Order: sequence, then C-alpha cells, then structure tokens
Amino acid sequence: MMDAAEIQARADRSPFTAMLRLKVRTLDAQSLTLRMPLHADLHRSTEVEQFHGGAIATLIDVAGVYAVAAITGAVSPTVHLAIDYLKVGTGEWLDATATVRRKGKSLSTVDVEVLRSDGELVALGRAVYIELT
Repeated sequence: MMDAAEIQARADRSPFTAMLRLKVRTLDAQSLTLRMPLHADLHRSTEVEQFHGGAIATLIDVAGVYAVAAITGAVSPTVHLAIDYLKVGTGEWLDATATVRRKGKSLSTVDVEVLRSDGELVALGRAVYIELT
C-alpha cells in the first residue's frame, strides 16, 4: 500500500508528472483525488487559457495509476484508457477523483471524474491497469 505522502513524493520525482504540478488532495480506501493547476505548459494554445486535452488525459491516467498503487503498493501499467470530454477545461485547476471499481488478481478497473475549479464536470475516464509480478 502507498499513503498520500508516498504518492506525492513519487509524482514529484517523475520529471513528466512533476511538470504537471500534481498535488494529492484526498486519499481513502477506494479513491484518490489529484489536483492539477493551470499553467502555460498545459495550455491548449497560446491564445486561450484552457487545459490541453492531452494534459487532462494524463491527469486521468495518473490518478488511476496511483489509486491502484494506494491499494497494491505498486505502480501498474495501463492496458486500457477511455475518456469522454464533456466541457472545456478552464479555470484555476482541475481535480481528478479516481475510484477503484474492481481489484482483481491482476487487473484493476478505475473510474475517474474530472472537475474544474467552478465544480463543472469536464471529463469522465475509465482505465484498466495490470499488476506485473
């Protein structure tokens, strides 16, 4: 198992996720919430202050990975990722709440909701991760 401090430290050590400036907001037995602030490196274009869809996808995937890691203690690779984008990602930050729906012998299924700072739902994701032995 990994606690919030371990997840935060691991996210901060990865050059890619460190660039996202992710912060662990909450962690419980089945879910994890990560916050990603809006900054220029994540803008969709230079003309608008909106999150790039790829940044949102990464937030969904990383939240799912660490929700599973909180249970298993290991970071597991993604084998499936599906995303529905519902609204434009604007505002000061996005919160992704990843909930582990099923933890099997080797596969874990996670649902992720992404909310922007005004509380509007931006995206829904579902991912499957495989435990390597």
